[in-house]
Order: sequence, then structure tokens, then C-alpha cells
Amino acid sequence: MVDAFTPTNPTPSKLYLNGTEVPPARVDLYCRKEGPLGVNRYAEVQFVSPFNGTDFFTVLNTDGSDGQSKPDTLRIEIRDQNAEAYTTAFHGIVTGVGDARTDNRKIKHCRAEGIEHFLDRIPASFKYKGNEPKPVRVIVDAILKQLRNGVPLPIGFEELPESVGGLFTLGGTLLPVAADALSDKKLISGKTFQANKHTLKDMVQWLSGKLDGRFWIVPTKDGGIFQYFSNPVTQSASLKAEYLSGGQLRIINNTAVNQIKPLNTVIVNGRAASTFTEIGPFEINTPEDSFTQVKARHDVLYQRSGNTELTAEITKSDAESKAEVKTEARTLLKKKIDQSSTGSIHTVLDREVQPFATIEARPTVNTEANQVPAITYEVHRSHYKIHPNDRDTVPHVELNCGIKTNPQSDISIVSSNEKDT
Repeated sequence: MVDAFTPTNPTPSKLYLNGTEVPPARVDLYCRKEGPLGVNRYAEVQFVSPFNGTDFFTVLNTDGSDGQSKPDTLRIEIRDQNAEAYTTAFHGIVTGVGDARTDNRKIKHCRAEGIEHFLDRIPASFKYKGNEPKPVRVIVDAILKQLRNGVPLPIGFEELPESVGGLFTLGGTLLPVAADALSDKKLISGKTFQANKHTLKDMVQWLSGKLDGRFWIVPTKDGGIFQYFSNPVTQSASLKAEYLSGGQLRIINNTAVNQIKPLNTVIVNGRAASTFTEIGPFEINTPEDSFTQVKARHDVLYQRSGNTELTAEITKSDAESKAEVKTEARTLLKKKIDQSSTGSIHTVLDREVQPFATIEARPTVNTEANQVPAITYEVHRSHYKIHPNDRDTVPHVELNCGIKTNPQSDISIVSSNEKDT
């Protein structure tokens, strides 16, 4: 085991290969909504090896053989410029190592992916019978069991670990225990997953579509926590530019457009078989051969488009319950909006500026432009860019943003009815 690198002065980031701290030369951490889960992480780092007689590169093959008992891991801590503290922002599996593209032969390059990227490599086998409400927790337990058997890092769920202070938290607060948020949720629609056809990615994405929330893995010092967020937008950080009243976030650059006019409406058709109809607080099987059609609309974007519907093609759902079709319509519209409305904002290093966080700012960096109204943006992607050797690049976060979209408050169900097949 090599001796860990110990910096004499605070650095913007810290790197750990298989638990051993190495001297960082460059860090690029990407957090995106695109991928198997609600938030997906990918990292590319460069580190110095050898350094002061220690060859950290050998950390990646400590047993000296051609094969290893388990994959190498990479953990990244980011130093928050506001909190003056380090937080685990990434903990994943190394997917590539080698020399960096530089004349300095001591600079090594390493790529790593978050655990969520391995969901599509883990076969999923599970049967969930429909026609009667079943607890969602049954499905989650099956996902966790197969996930833990397929990755080298420990994944928690019900209880937060002792190192809870190192969590990459949302909104500066401790995350809610997932079991509490899911304890009363049930599904009617059935689904069968077969190991020769499906992976955990299929299973999680199917469940996410049936619920009004998102799953993702929160990185920790020990591994990660599989979490369910019932409303990611409201549970994430709500930030303001420092030039606004009560604002603390320093905006370095803002090229996000003032008027964002993406798609604002979607139509979802439910499954015809065993369609359920609402009668008061209850849902019963409809005897006729019909299906549920739901139209969902983003109210603000609809108004900004001059009350003109910009509608995606009709989407088919396997949901048999009207309530589940409504949920899927809201979920689908939010995804469509996230993919079509983008702009760019650069901020100082801040652990809270990650996907689903909202930022209130003017579409300019001119602090004197008080006549320009502020816009509430939602973060879709965050790129933590720490290149200390680049003279023209200070450590910062590059954000890909769009209009804020809270499925529960910003999206309305404008029609819901039964149609004949």
C-alpha cells in the first residue's frame, strides 16, 4: 500500500484511488439528468505520479497481477467556496487509465463512471402482478438486492451511514430516508422482467415513470445511498444570484436565453386492457373496451407561446390506472422540456449547483441591469471544472439550464377521458 498524498495547502478538489489520496492535476466532474437514473455522474481526472518518490499509478494494480478481485474505484471531494469545506461529490468505478495528453510524462489520466451507469449491465428478474394495488417498496427491495450483488461499492437505503456529514446533500440539509417517502405508495399496473431480456435500468426507469419522483444514488465516502425524491425540484437547492436580495451565489457568466419556448404539451394513451375508471375516491374496472387519454401542459410555457400548444407525438403507456397515466404524462412532459430548453450559466464552486437545483438570476452578468427581470432556471447538467494549471480558467461550475419545471405545480392535466379502441 502506497502512502497517501497530503497537500500542504487547501486545494479545490481531492482525489482518492481505491481509498488512497493522490495529488490532483485536473478534475472534470459531470452530473447530468441523462442516463439510467435521475442524476448520473461521470468523471475524468489527471493526477501526478510518481510524486516525491511515490508511484500512485500502481494503486490501480496493487496485487501485481493481470487480474484483480474487484474493480478500481475513484472518489472526488470538492471544496465548496462558500462553506469552506470538502464534500464527496463522486464515488464510482474506474473505466480507463493511462498517460495524459501532455509533455509531462508524470501526469496520468483516469476515467470513471458513477454506479448508476452499470445498471444496464445487471440482469433484472422480477414479476409484479397487476389488477390490485401492491406496495412500491416490494419493487425497490428487489432492485436493491440485485444492485448490491452487481457493484463493488456498498449501497445503503433505509439508514443513513455514520459519515452522513460527508453527503453531497441537496439544499444544505440531510436527505430524507427513502423508505419513509415510499412507505404509502402502491401500484396497480403489473410488469414482468426477465434476466435474458431486461436489466436494472429497465426496471428502475419503469418504476420512475409510474411514480411522481426520481431515483438516484447519492455519493458518500463509503459508497452511495439509493434515494427516492418525491419532488426533486422542491427538494433541491433553491439559489439566488448574489446581486439579488438575499442572494449568495456568484455568477461568473450567463448566456442563458431570456425567452425559452420549448414544447409545452404532451398526450399519453393508457393501456386498453383492464382500464380503471375513477368513481369518487375509488377506481374500478371499466367493462367496455376503452383506454384513458391524458393531456398534460406546462402552464407558463403555454402562456409564453401565446396560448399555442407545442405538442409532442402521442405516447403509449402500459399503465392501467387513470391516476398512473396522469403521473406518466407529467413525468414525460418534464423530461421533454428538460431536453429542449437549454442555456449556460457559470458559477463559483458550490456543492448545491447540481441537476434539479433552481437558480434565480437575470439573463446577464451586468449587475447594474436592474430593469431586466430575473428568471428562475433549473439545472439540467453541471460540469465541475477544476484546471489549476490553466491560467485563464479559475475553478468553477458550468451549468446547462432551462426553465424551472415542477411537475406538481407547473404542469396541469388539461384533459383526461376514456376513448374507444
